[in-house]
Amino acid sequence: HALVVQQASDAKRRSVAVPEAAVALLRSELDALSCGERRCLVLSEELVDMDEVLGSGSFAQVRLGELRHTPVAVKRLHAHHLDRESVRRFRAECALLLSLRHPNVIQCSGLLIAPGQGQIAMVLELCPRGPLDGLLSGPRSRGLTWREHMLGIALGVARALAYLHGQSPLIMH
Repeated sequence: HALVVQQASDAKRRSVAVPEAAVALLRSELDALSCGERRCLVLSEELVDMDEVLGSGSFAQVRLGELRHTPVAVKRLHAHHLDRESVRRFRAECALLLSLRHPNVIQCSGLLIAPGQGQIAMVLELCPRGPLDGLLSGPRSRGLTWREHMLGIALGVARALAYLHGQSPLIMH
C-alpha cells in the first residue's frame, strides 16, 4: 500500500507514492520529537501556506510560505527521502538551528509534520533577497559596491562563522 501525495511542480501537479513505512516513521517522529535541549515546535499544516518554489536540491525543496501572516521559507524533505536516516538527519538539522541565536544565522521556527500526507518540513526565517550566492554573483549583484554593500555582507558572514565556530561542540559550515 502507498499513500499518494499531490506535489506542485512548477505549473503542473503530479502524484508521488509515499510508502506506508514512511508515514509510520513520521507518526513515530511526532511521538518522540525532541530536538536536543529544546523541544521542536511542531507546527500545524494549516499554519503554513505553501507558495512558489525558491530552490531545490537533491534532499529537499524550499518554498515560500506564510506562518501567522509572516513570510517564511519552508524546507520540505523530498518524498523519496522519507527513510529513517534522512528524517533523523533532517531533525538533527532542525535541532541545531533551533539551538542557535545570532543575527547573522537563519532562525528556525519549527517542524511541520503531516504524517497523513507523508510530509516533513522545516519552517525557516525568509531571506527576502534570496540566497547570498545569488545576490553576490547573479544579475542582482550589479550596483553592489564593496564600500556600501559587500563589506557589510562579508562582516556579517565572518560574524556568523565566528559564532558557529565558537559553539561547543564546534559547528563547521
